[in-house]
Amino acid sequence: MKTPLYPQSIIFDFNRTLYNPETNSLEPGAEEMILYFYNRGWKVYVVAKSGEGREEMIQRTPFAPYLRKVIVAPTKRVEDFRACADDAGMPLEDIVVVGDRVKSEIRIGKQLGMLTVWYRKGKFADEEPDSPMEEPDEIITDLCELKNFL
Repeated sequence: MKTPLYPQSIIFDFNRTLYNPETNSLEPGAEEMILYFYNRGWKVYVVAKSGEGREEMIQRTPFAPYLRKVIVAPTKRVEDFRACADDAGMPLEDIVVVGDRVKSEIRIGKQLGMLTVWYRKGKFADEEPDSPMEEPDEIITDLCELKNFL
């Protein structure tokens, strides 16, 4: 993976990437990774699909104060990821997207020319890419693996 230039930004999916709805708890390493990037001067974003109480749930996480912006929408759209990039004020190729769906976050990140990391765990771990636009730049099964290359 090409490491982005400084300053960096990272966009995380929430459900099944930072938060596990089956256990009603944060994914292992979620808080650690948010703090890791925040403390390195990265701008940290969350883009989430809306659900009952989703925005409030995100705001109650221990890492909420470290998020620069949270976007919650009925469906994830290119515009939501572009809004994070505009806020970050940096080229799209210098932004990393981390998500559990190749057909959603990874595809959108690739469409915009962002670096993509597939968190291949849980419900969508077997969801295979159907096109080059769904092929992630990196694949992880543990959020803390992000430290290995970012």
